[in-house]
Amino acid sequence: GLAGQALQCYQDTRTIVSDYPNIDEGIERVTASLELLSGETIEAVTEEEYKEIDPSQQAKDSVGEKAEKKKKEVQLTFFDEKEPPSKLAKILRLIIPFCLLGATVYGVHLYLTINTHWKRAHDLVELCEKSLLLANMSQARSQCNQARENLNQVRFLHLKDKKSLNKKIEGIIASISKAQSSSTSKSDVYITEAQNKAKKELDELLHSAAGKMAQTDWQGAINMYQQGLRISDSLTRVDEKLIIESRKNLRLATINMTLENVWVEMTRAQWDSAIDMLNSALKLVKDESTRQLLGQSLTLQLTTQTSILRFQIQAGRQMNKSNWATALGYLEKAKTLADTTPQLSKEIITQLKKNIDKVRLYYEIETGKLAFTEKQWEKALVHYEKALHIIQSSGNQLTEMNTDQYLAELSRIILRITITRDRRAATRYSQKKQFDQATVKLESLIKLIENSRFSTDEQFIQDLEDLKQEVITVKSRHLVAVGEQALKERFKTLFIKHYPGTIPDSLSRVKVTFVEKRGDDLLYNIQCIESKGGRPARLVLDYFYNPSTKKLTFYSGQ
Repeated sequence: GLAGQALQCYQDTRTIVSDYPNIDEGIERVTASLELLSGETIEAVTEEEYKEIDPSQQAKDSVGEKAEKKKKEVQLTFFDEKEPPSKLAKILRLIIPFCLLGATVYGVHLYLTINTHWKRAHDLVELCEKSLLLANMSQARSQCNQARENLNQVRFLHLKDKKSLNKKIEGIIASISKAQSSSTSKSDVYITEAQNKAKKELDELLHSAAGKMAQTDWQGAINMYQQGLRISDSLTRVDEKLIIESRKNLRLATINMTLENVWVEMTRAQWDSAIDMLNSALKLVKDESTRQLLGQSLTLQLTTQTSILRFQIQAGRQMNKSNWATALGYLEKAKTLADTTPQLSKEIITQLKKNIDKVRLYYEIETGKLAFTEKQWEKALVHYEKALHIIQSSGNQLTEMNTDQYLAELSRIILRITITRDRRAATRYSQKKQFDQATVKLESLIKLIENSRFSTDEQFIQDLEDLKQEVITVKSRHLVAVGEQALKERFKTLFIKHYPGTIPDSLSRVKVTFVEKRGDDLLYNIQCIESKGGRPARLVLDYFYNPSTKKLTFYSGQ
């Protein structure tokens, strides 16, 4: 809050450092504050206004002031100003970056050159080994010499590997020299004892691998072929056809191993895992190198096999959802492919047929159940009978199912549906007074149950008793209906006999009602309307009818 002292401090500071940052703004701000307070224009503030002088320092200050006046006043700056650089410094500033750039370029060029020689040496050593394999001694020696020349150009880098590669070159040249000196034919290749031992080990491995392939031990075959191919890489001379055959069998075993894992995942209903493995197998099958190794026929066979498995996986997913019709559609597509590919193994075809029978069985049962719940008896019987036929004709294919139990259950269901259907049909016949047809239906059902495997089953024994009682009832109703018909045909004669003076044409609207059975006779009540002259009259009679003799007897009520 001491604006005057602050102003003096700013002014003293400017006498010491002329370019102190923001000092002018500070002076202006403090000056404005003082003017607002006093109403006067402020020029300067004496030191006494803001500083108390120590008496002990006053003498020293006076002496110091005199000495200071004698000195030439030097004004300092806050930022030190350097003298302009010399001409040599400017030249160095231009030369040094170019020197650094040149050194960098040279270093990169040297690095690339060394690596080029190193790679070229490696390539030439490989060519030298191949030439030795082909018994081209002069070319092999020339390539090894060129490799050594390139290796001599490798400095600073790859020092450890350089020694190893140089040793290898010397070994190859020594083999060439020994082969040429010990052989009468320049086409012969010198083979070391280690090479012979490796060749023998390779032959044993490939023989064992072929045995594993024959036993469908895919993993064992894969391991042996991989080991054999590693050994073949160390041989200087090996039959190229043998290597190609080994690679072919390795690829075939790998694909079959993957497909076998797909089968395992399918049996566990792990459909996502199965489809991932199948895609891996299909990728291998479609690879260009696979087609070259296996040939068109075998590649097509494997492609078809993967497609069949894909359809079966899709069918399995639908089976999990009880979508039997959709699952059956996928399996039928798989079967179509299998039928057009005779090279497929019997195991694949057998498994496919088994799955088709299984899905068809479930489809027929499921459809039969649905028809049964909707009381579509004929449709339900058709599907259940198809299911029964599938089990009977499948032989031993449905090994994982208890076929005897399925046969028993299906036979029971079919018999139950047949009983329900025919009893309803007998009821309809009875309602239409077609008693003979109703009786035939019921009696055929009785024979069907008695001759079935369920004749001693408690549930069907009760059905037998009910059916026999229904036969009696139907036959009784049949006799009652015959008596009714006889009375209706002769009612005018009967009424004229008991009501003298009655005219036949005046009688109408006859009604015959069965009352009861008395012994062998059936008692009926007969009514009709007489329309003669005045008001219509109701006439009533009671008569017995004997079904055996077909005789009508008047009943007086006594």
